Parts: sequence; structure tokens; C-alpha cells
Amino acid sequence: MAERKVKKNNSRLSNIHSPLPSESSRIEYKRELNDKLEREVVAFLNSGDGGVIYIGIDKSGKIFGVNDPDSVQLAIKDRLKNNIRPSNYGLVRCPPGKP
Repeated sequence: MAERKVKKNNSRLSNIHSPLPSESSRIEYKRELNDKLEREVVAFLNSGDGGVIYIGIDKSGKIFGVNDPDSVQLAIKDRLKNNIRPSNYGLVRCPPGKP
């Protein structure tokens, strides 16, 4: 049973190193949470097509991750709730995960 678990973990790790799609009009990479988040979310909301912002990946696609994903996710939710008017509730999702 332990061998199966190790294989599963290794396959998950191999996905992390797969080539990431380039930044585009629908994909934005941020190495860390910064003060431009709200502006970029509003731009995606206004675009009609939406988009995805990945935190913990730099512009070149190198993965850095985040130190405390739970607190970063909470900070994102709080900032979007409190700093964007009219409310974007129901329009924005903050799922943890991989690109």
C-alpha cells in the first residue's frame, strides 16, 4: 500500500514541472500577492471572457509557491470582498490548486 501512495505522490509532483501556458489575456502569473490584485481582477471581470490569476508563479512560469496558502487565500477573498465595488460575490472563485 505504501508503494502505491508514493507513486501517486510522484505523479502529482511530475505535473508541477510540466510546461505552463504562457501569460495571455486570460492568464496572469504573480510571484506573490501584491497591491495590483484588485485592478487585475476587475480587468478580467470587465473583459467578458474572464481569466485566471496564479499566485506563486513568476512571469517566466517558474513556480515559487506560497508559504501559507490558507492565509493567502483568505487575504485574497477579504481584499476582493472589501475593495471592489459593486460586489463581485459569485463572480470570483479562489480555489487552491495547481495551474
